[in-house]
Amino acid sequence: MNFAERTTLESKLTHDFDNSCLGVISYFDPVHNITQNTYYPTIQSAVNAANASDVIECAAWTYNERVTIDKSLTLQGVDSANCVLNGTGLSGNGNGIAINNGITNVTIEIKNTELYRSKR
Repeated sequence: MNFAERTTLESKLTHDFDNSCLGVISYFDPVHNITQNTYYPTIQSAVNAANASDVIECAAWTYNERVTIDKSLTLQGVDSANCVLNGTGLSGNGNGIAINNGITNVTIEIKNTELYRSKR
């Protein structure tokens, strides 16, 4: 981990004392499957674990990944300014969101603003 990455990580940590002074680190997984009430560290891991028709909500965060959707679901961001999917730094082809052929009823939206709906 380089200095910039450490600085970014440090800015996300809270330093709260616990009763046993064990140095517990509190963190959150930014992707929430609302339907199943489960949390994931990445959008793709949430999509992989989702059932058809689940609603997946992404917190305000920068997600450095590519996402492939292979089932009908809703993917929503909570904030259009701070919920960013950026896979451009990854090796290989493409970035952003890909929906597999033949998959229908996919909705991608940000805070009640629909961006894409697959009706194939």
